[in-house]
Amino acid sequence: MSGGLLITFEGLERCGKGTQIAALTDYLRKLSIKHVTAREPGGTGYGEAARRMVQDPWFLTRLNKGYEGVADALSADYDLTKESELFLYLTARSMFIEHKLKPVLAQGAVFIADRFIDSTVAYQGYGNWKADAAALELINTLHAHLLKNITIHRTYLLDLTVQESLKRKGGGEFGMEKDRIESRAHTYFERVRQGYQAISSDPRVLVIDATLAREEIAAIIQDDMKTLLYQHGVLSHTLVD
Repeated sequence: MSGGLLITFEGLERCGKGTQIAALTDYLRKLSIKHVTAREPGGTGYGEAARRMVQDPWFLTRLNKGYEGVADALSADYDLTKESELFLYLTARSMFIEHKLKPVLAQGAVFIADRFIDSTVAYQGYGNWKADAAALELINTLHAHLLKNITIHRTYLLDLTVQESLKRKGGGEFGMEKDRIESRAHTYFERVRQGYQAISSDPRVLVIDATLAREEIAAIIQDDMKTLLYQHGVLSHTLVD
């Protein structure tokens, strides 16, 4: 294999990405295949900071506490615009690609990303901009610039209805039940799901029913992953069989 494999996981909140990523990493470990897992956006100091600026409802409060006595308190008078939210995520992604993703792929390893470019298309392009053609074109153009020759070899899209997503419980990332994105209206997430449905037509995307049993989902992913590893020369035909 001349380069590594980039595998991404996508889906609505609480679709089970974390569980399935853990199962896949365990599978690769048993096969002694070098791999790295990271969440995105994030993965770097500045990337995590950008993530928190977008998602943490108490970001400025926490920041002011850390800089107490250093400068005037920062005010949250205005919410982020759609454009500022997009560019903050792309700031994080740019750092992620350059400092996390490229070195791993250059070593010929498997990189597993918990979210990637499809999340921006779904959450910002469809969720915020309601599938506005100009906005989607801008997002795709910026991603093309960031990715250049990087290929996503497989995207596992864990499909879940919005109703089921909202029913599932999960711990909040910032010490609360929901972050700023998760607190948005039901209609917002319906648009996000529509975005994922549009993305699902791409041949690299494997859509999996997220309501299936965990073990069943893991088996589907591992079976597909075996094929990918064989196709790219990572596994011998004997191991695949």
